[in-house]
Amino acid sequence: MEPGFWSVLSERIHATNFTVERLKEAVNNVLDNFHYKELTVSDIIGYDRRERLYTYKEVCKEWMNG
Repeated sequence: MEPGFWSVLSERIHATNFTVERLKEAVNNVLDNFHYKELTVSDIIGYDRRERLYTYKEVCKEWMNG
């Protein structure tokens, strides 16, 4: 990666208040799922797992269990 990439990434990490845990999850997601030749800042910053998303089936199952 170009040196400017790391500078921009660092700025965006601080600007979006990434926690260490969020950053680890984002980097792990990129490592597990990256398919292109060149990494972009948005590949890392764009990943956010703060909210748990449930499928319709999971919601129905939880509703049936009370």
